[in-house]
Formats: sequence, structure tokens, C-alpha cells
Amino acid sequence: MHHDHFREVLVGEYGIHERQLLTIKPGAHLAGAPQRRNAGQAQVLTLGFLTGYKLPEVVVEAAESAALPGIRFRFCVGQNPRILDRGYAARYADLERRVRALGDRAEWSGYIPDEDLDAAFASAEVLVLPYTECVSTSAVAAAAQRSRTVICYSRPLRPLFGPGPLEFELNAAALAGALGRALDGSRGQVTNQFIPWSEAAAQTEAAWRRLAKG
Repeated sequence: MHHDHFREVLVGEYGIHERQLLTIKPGAHLAGAPQRRNAGQAQVLTLGFLTGYKLPEVVVEAAESAALPGIRFRFCVGQNPRILDRGYAARYADLERRVRALGDRAEWSGYIPDEDLDAAFASAEVLVLPYTECVSTSAVAAAAQRSRTVICYSRPLRPLFGPGPLEFELNAAALAGALGRALDGSRGQVTNQFIPWSEAAAQTEAAWRRLAKG
């Protein structure tokens, strides 16, 4: 398991004995990337593949509203090529259309390759995680933590990040409030859910050694 929350789900809902489970937090590069931000306009980043358990549309709604003037939104949202459903393709196309209609208020980048991730996080003050369900830990959040980008997260992710001022309900007004607090310097008590790669590797090796001994 990457988080104790999912361990508890397996024990409570699937009846797996807790002695059969081990929690190892995801590895991440936590050495501290250089903190570089835009000199002028603050930027809010939405990043990741479009899926059924993410709702980037709520970020678009916040950008379309009159809230948070002077904030620029960047959408690095990729289309999953393995999903051939017409409804999914229409949803993706509509999302892109709405973002581009915002003009200078927002930037549509679509999918960006791994080598561009550091630059994307370095130029963003805030990352938004608009999840509708808590289904996994987030590699995107690990990258944000490394670059010291503040994370605003939806209510379903509370089991991972804990309650706090940067949590929001899945509507534009609540998101705007969380973004305002983030940009005003509020950090809250967000739980650190990542460890250095070296520590994750050592814990994984130790687990396999124990299994090999029976």
C-alpha cells in the first residue's frame, strides 16, 4: 500500500488481514527543486490525464467566473489514447474549447511530456487536484511537493491530505475560496504522503527479504 487509508479500506471492506499488508509511501525526489515563479501574474495549474474520477471542468468554471481577477490558469490535461468512447472524446474537446475561449485568462497545453513537468511546476503557484474519488495517491502531487507548489485538493482527497484551508468542495465557488487562501499564503496542515526514493527502495527491499525468508 502507498497510504494507510488504502490499507484500512482493504482491511475494513475486503476482509484482508492487516498482517498481510504493508504501507510504503511513494518515492519522490524531495531534494528541493529551485523555486521559480512568474514575476507578475500568478498561475494556477491543472495537470494529468482526463479520467472519470477527475473533474477539471470545475477549474474551468472557476476561471470563467469573476472570482480571482488577475490569476492565470494553465491546463496540462492529456487525452487517454486507449479510451475510444465518443462521449469521452466529446468531453475532452469541450474542455479544450472552453479553456481556449478564455483567451489570456487561461492557457491550454494539453498533454506535456515528462521533460516539461519541472518547468510547468516551477512556474505555478498552485496545483489543483479536482478528484471526485479517492482512488490512489498522486504522482502529480509528488512533483508539486518537490517544486514547493501549493496543492489545493477536493474533499474526496481528505483521507490523504487531511482537513485544511486548501480543501474544497467540487464547485467553482469553493475552489475559488481555496485558491484565494493559497495565494494569500495559507498552507494549512497538509499531510506529507511521500518519502525519498532511497527510503522507498530500502523499505521495498526489506519487505521482499522478509517474504523470501518465509
